[in-house]
Amino acid sequence: MNSFWIEHIYLLYIAVIAGIAYFSFSLRRALRAFDVWREQMEETICNIKEKQGNLRETLPIYYVRNHKYEKDIREIKEMLDKIFDKLDSKMDKP
Repeated sequence: MNSFWIEHIYLLYIAVIAGIAYFSFSLRRALRAFDVWREQMEETICNIKEKQGNLRETLPIYYVRNHKYEKDIREIKEMLDKIFDKLDSKMDKP
């Protein structure tokens, strides 16, 4: 074989090896960046779950459900009706 071809094959071999090394380096950097992003997402998800748990605990303390509120109002109105009925009956008596 001609030394010209040997040199070109050798240069091609070095270029392929360098390309593989560069690809490997680039892939490693991309995977490292993805891993950092994944860790940030996991941390964010944990924070959201923690806040959701805290909200589930504190929400019933500060807010009343609509059906509970309606029931309480109905009971208050019934008590007021009874009071007014008693007052009306006392007013009617001489």
